[in-house]
Amino acid sequence: MPGWRTEIIASDLAGKVVEKARQGIYSQFEVQRGLPIQLLVKYFSQLHDTSWQLKDTIRNTVDFRLHNLLGDYHALGKFDLVFCRNVLIYFDDVTKGQITQKMKQVLHPHGILIIGATESLVDPAGDFVALEEFRGAYRLKPTP
Repeated sequence: MPGWRTEIIASDLAGKVVEKARQGIYSQFEVQRGLPIQLLVKYFSQLHDTSWQLKDTIRNTVDFRLHNLLGDYHALGKFDLVFCRNVLIYFDDVTKGQITQKMKQVLHPHGILIIGATESLVDPAGDFVALEEFRGAYRLKPTP
């Protein structure tokens, strides 16, 4: 959007996963799971009959990093929007609550956290409110 400054950080604990994301290469099966053909042609280049690569104009806008959800978040900066989809399911409720609190610390006031639609947010301090119109989306409550 004109006038917006956007930064995208993509992270994972596993170096192989970060490298795969950095390469941006996907199989035919992966790209046809919910991606309209118009967007496929606009944002991907076909490498072979069975693989597609995200164009450099998109990949070069993303900062790919190793990051442990249980580690320190301060080096990541502050965010208006955090996607943490389909990863919290691997943690127990105590750990989910710790991760939620870490994410709270890096969100701007009124920031939004998006988790997987089948996941549940563990929010021991009650810092988030569900956005009814978007399943899995939570807004950070303003601090008084």
